[in-house]
Amino acid sequence: MNIKSLELINFKKHAKLFIEFSDKLNILYGANDAGKSCVIEAIKWIFFGEGKDVRKENTKKTTVSVILDNNVKITKIRSASINAYELEINDKIKRFDSVGKSIPEEIQNALQVRTISIDNQEIILNIADQISLPFLLAESPVFRSKLFNKLTGSNLIDKALQSFNKDILKIGREFNTELEHLEEQKTFLSEVTQQKDKLESLFGNFKKQFDKIKALQERYEQLDNLKDKIEKNSCDLQEVNYLLTKIKIVPDELLKETKEKINKLEKYKELFIEIGFNNDELKEVEKQLKNLKIVDIDISELKNKIDRLEKMKKLYLQVIDNKRVGKELDIKIKEKGEKIIKGEKDKKEILKELKICPLCKQEIKL
Repeated sequence: MNIKSLELINFKKHAKLFIEFSDKLNILYGANDAGKSCVIEAIKWIFFGEGKDVRKENTKKTTVSVILDNNVKITKIRSASINAYELEINDKIKRFDSVGKSIPEEIQNALQVRTISIDNQEIILNIADQISLPFLLAESPVFRSKLFNKLTGSNLIDKALQSFNKDILKIGREFNTELEHLEEQKTFLSEVTQQKDKLESLFGNFKKQFDKIKALQERYEQLDNLKDKIEKNSCDLQEVNYLLTKIKIVPDELLKETKEKINKLEKYKELFIEIGFNNDELKEVEKQLKNLKIVDIDISELKNKIDRLEKMKKLYLQVIDNKRVGKELDIKIKEKGEKIIKGEKDKKEILKELKICPLCKQEIKL
């Protein structure tokens, strides 16, 4: 990373100074007290946060801006109320206010320059003071050794070796301790193994007894359920037997007689229809008779017709009554038949469930 340009505004002796650097060697020259050291102090101020009383007299705000060779611009601003950094990348500016003496991590990553801490002392390796001795000659051999170890990474190896030695000692102590524990665990394991064998033997015996008890319990539950079913079936059987005693089986002669009555009823029905037609004719005749002047009436014939009509009326009423009786009889026959069929089915189901007759204790064969 190289500095491309540096701009100072109200920084110590400079009201405004802009410097462009080349990517090779750059030399600043001028008269004494011209402000050459101010440029170094400005670089230290923006890069490392070092410097006091940097504001030019009779000014209110000081800024130092640096543009790096990757076109990243970093600006530090200081006034009575402002202490901030600005980071500009690709025309996007990000501001960090109230930074104090510390430099924000993003600014340090952009600058790519940091101090090195040796014995709680922050060392700037990139910049040497004007009157200082050549590189690190003013420091003690021990300090230079620590610095070179840190620069080359040897300090990390030393720390790693120290940590490794500590780990070796720690592991050795732990190994001896664990070895003692192992012997104790072997003795304990032997005792536990003996106890385990005893417990497994006891568990085997217990499991056999438990399986037997479980089988007996299942058998008992089955027998108990069967007992409940037998008791229920016995009650149902008694009820069925009682119902069977109440069922009256219709004799074949009565069925035959009933069928004959039904046939007669059908004939009466036809006769009733015929009578209806005769009544209609009779009404029509009566209507016509009203319009006629009867001169000579055959009383005997009329009487015969009236008698015939009365007989037909009686016969019609008898047909209606027989029809009603036939319907009632059909309903009763149907109900009795259904009860008989249901009773037979229930009886067979009960006998099938029982398998053994509860009275004679013989096997039921269907």
